[in-house]
Amino acid sequence: MPESFGTVSNEGKAKVAKEAGASDVILYTKQNFVQEIKKLTNGQGADLIIDSVSKTTFAGNLEAAALRGTVVIYGAASGLADPIVPNSLMARSLTVAGGSLGNYMRTSEEMLDRANDVIKGIEEGWLKLHIHAVIPLADAAKAHRLLEGRHRMGKVVLSVA
Repeated sequence: MPESFGTVSNEGKAKVAKEAGASDVILYTKQNFVQEIKKLTNGQGADLIIDSVSKTTFAGNLEAAALRGTVVIYGAASGLADPIVPNSLMARSLTVAGGSLGNYMRTSEEMLDRANDVIKGIEEGWLKLHIHAVIPLADAAKAHRLLEGRHRMGKVVLSVA
């Protein structure tokens, strides 16, 4: 299995990334993640970068990507990424893509296929769940504050009981 690197904003998320299998974790709020990725890959860069942060990381992602690398954006936790000139991707033959889970679950069949893949991953042990908090339904506002404040160190579960 190829090495996987995580870039996170704080120590708590670094711990979660390590537990999830990241071989190395970089705190992009304290370290220059482009330089760190280059060091970890002997100057080559990452073949695939999957980004949910966007505004504060996207420009660096383009620098950290390997020749013919791919950067996928699927979120914008820090805001929308700044625009780029598409021709700037040509020098290193980079690919930039975006996606939203909803586009991959357009039918009931697609949704069930994805759900079954998740369940299979959990059963096989390569997909690990991390539940940060179980919050009573009466405290739903607290759950919303956790999610809105980017405290997503895992899943927030509301319990009815």
